[in-house]
Amino acid sequence: MAPKVYSYARWSTPRQGKGHSPERQLQAAREYAARETNGLVVDEAMVDEGRSAFRGSNVKKGEQAGALGRFLERIEAGEVERGSVLVLENLDRMSRMAPRKALNILSAIVDKGIAVHTTNDGQTYTAKKLDSGDGLQSLLIALLAFNTANQESVKKGTRLRDVWEAKRKNALLKPLSPVGPKWLRLNKATGKWKPIPERVEIVRRIFQESIAGKGVQVIARTLNEEGVPVFGSAKHWHRAYIVKLLDNPAVIGTLVPHILTHDEETGKP
Repeated sequence: MAPKVYSYARWSTPRQGKGHSPERQLQAAREYAARETNGLVVDEAMVDEGRSAFRGSNVKKGEQAGALGRFLERIEAGEVERGSVLVLENLDRMSRMAPRKALNILSAIVDKGIAVHTTNDGQTYTAKKLDSGDGLQSLLIALLAFNTANQESVKKGTRLRDVWEAKRKNALLKPLSPVGPKWLRLNKATGKWKPIPERVEIVRRIFQESIAGKGVQVIARTLNEEGVPVFGSAKHWHRAYIVKLLDNPAVIGTLVPHILTHDEETGKP
């Protein structure tokens, strides 16, 4: 197993993914690899699309791991050779969490002998460099970069919270969002929700079968066996979704707005 160059790109929203952000990030990594790494093999690009570095969803591990989270797992397992380089555009691609937490991620990488290079400013972070007599400057650069990214996200979150607060106050007159329950579709011309008949029938069937005594696992399996179309992007009906549907007050027309803070993955009513 030989050292490699690993490029990493991340963007938070689908809109950013449709712009120049992905290609810009990845192209910068390719150029660095060709110029600076003395022939190291460039590994496939790691991409986290729609992953928040502010909430740390891109560094989560386990079943919900993003690309960077899986890379961290590989480092811990010794599957990434010492001397390898992780290349990213800015440190904010890695993390926008509080500087202390963000620095822990950087330290966990360099402590395993993997360098981190940022193409926007040409900085290369290694354990040896950060621990050297001159390492304080590099450490301060990293901390300032993490702090700037974190504060930008905090301000953005505050603005968004105020916007959503205004939307909630006006929710009886105007829908909070065009995204609603999966069995309804918003008529943008009238601002009213309209049922999707075939999906409404599926929802009714799930409730009827639950009332009849069938368990959620049986309901999900039956829907899958019959090839009943799934709501959303999932490939199959899952027990968890059936439970969520049966507990959803939206089926009787009740809207429960939620508030999401920067350090939470799920909102609070």
